[in-house]
Amino acid sequence: SFPGGKFEPEEDITLKDTALRETEEEIGVPRSNIRIIGCLDDFPTISKFIITPFLGLISKNQKLTRDEREVQKILKVPIDFFINKINFSEQEFNVADEKFPVFYYNFYNEENGQTYTIWGVTAFLITHFLELVYNVQIGASKARRPTLDDIVRRHQYLK
Repeated sequence: SFPGGKFEPEEDITLKDTALRETEEEIGVPRSNIRIIGCLDDFPTISKFIITPFLGLISKNQKLTRDEREVQKILKVPIDFFINKINFSEQEFNVADEKFPVFYYNFYNEENGQTYTIWGVTAFLITHFLELVYNVQIGASKARRPTLDDIVRRHQYLK
């Protein structure tokens, strides 16, 4: 997943502040070394959160230091990997007779011989970014992304 967390009113003035603070806390990139270039659409989750994803640039030489309490591993994946459709898969899941997509990327890391599955909201945000910025259509599903109303209905359905 990407760095992120909850808005802290005693520390953050805006959600952009939250994104910068969480990035600094989780992977050690000082706020002053991040250039925010935009923001994607809010993304409601089934766990009743709304994610506001910010896009930022850092130097490719920026040292990343993980907070061991919050981050298991830092994985650098080249953007070309995500653009190659062979690395992408998707499934649909049904809730209350509606279909919703779940996206997956399986990344083989040659440095350590491990395969990592990037999926769920993280994969969806990456795919959405590629579609907006690179004009690349990755997903083929006719299923749609859930809206906030879908999430509310789903929670009523699951009670």
